[in-house]
Amino acid sequence: MTTAAVLVLLLGIILYSCLCRLLFKRVFRIALAKRTLRMHVALWLAQLAGGLLLALVLVALTLLLPLLMGHYAIGAGGGPDEITFAARLMQIDAPMPPATFLGYVTYYALGEELLFRGILMLLLALLLGGLAKALVSAQVVRSRFFLIMLWLNAIAISSLAFSMLHAGNPNVGSVALTNIFLVGVLLSFLVLFTRGITLAAGAHIGWNALLELVNLPVSGFNFPTAGHPFSVVMVEDGLLTGGEFGPEASICLTAVLLIIIAACLYILPRVLRAHVDAMPPLAPAEPRAAGGTESDSED
Repeated sequence: MTTAAVLVLLLGIILYSCLCRLLFKRVFRIALAKRTLRMHVALWLAQLAGGLLLALVLVALTLLLPLLMGHYAIGAGGGPDEITFAARLMQIDAPMPPATFLGYVTYYALGEELLFRGILMLLLALLLGGLAKALVSAQVVRSRFFLIMLWLNAIAISSLAFSMLHAGNPNVGSVALTNIFLVGVLLSFLVLFTRGITLAAGAHIGWNALLELVNLPVSGFNFPTAGHPFSVVMVEDGLLTGGEFGPEASICLTAVLLIIIAACLYILPRVLRAHVDAMPPLAPAEPRAAGGTESDSED
């Protein structure tokens, strides 16, 4: 990993942190929890572990039906994958040791989470919330209906951009792009519910790493790692396996994601109610009804 790549990642983390403070502290006026460094590290590790566990569950549920129906078979581990054209597109021209691959996938997964969930989604919410607060009143950001619409729009737009990033991947198709959009929606909900990207980043890293661990394509790419403990071999191409693009183009993943997203939508109003309840009372000088014309005295 080059120095420039590390600097870009650090810049993304700084920008994401600033957006978090502006959005939750200035627009929604939710007090940020005061934690010691040890508490922060413990929380990050717990969320990272939770994300990895979620990835394990998603991979297992996605592969279960094709395995049971014989569309996949379990084979012996292999040596390094071939340096394919797809790998060269990602500037990979030599077999990677597992540790190198883990660093590679962590960098790109964290970078995508910072870009699409940590920056784009939060920036959209900040702009929509800030404009509504300035043009209507401070009361509008206490409406659950407004907050639901705000977050669903931010989630949909950022997830669409996330999906379009993968539109040029090898062997991509409509099911793959739909699933990547749905993955973006799920990861966005994780960021919203936890007010942080650690859980989402853990799930993203875990998904990519687990697919490579069992020698399956990751978003259409076969990474040339130095070996695998065992291989999940595609016996029959089709919608259950996702074909050459990998499990991200499987309708099994579509079904799993839709169920989990439906659960997220069900609890979304309750999460946003908790956010509203965490806001301090409006100052007496502030307008109390949407559509007021007084200025926001908090700012």
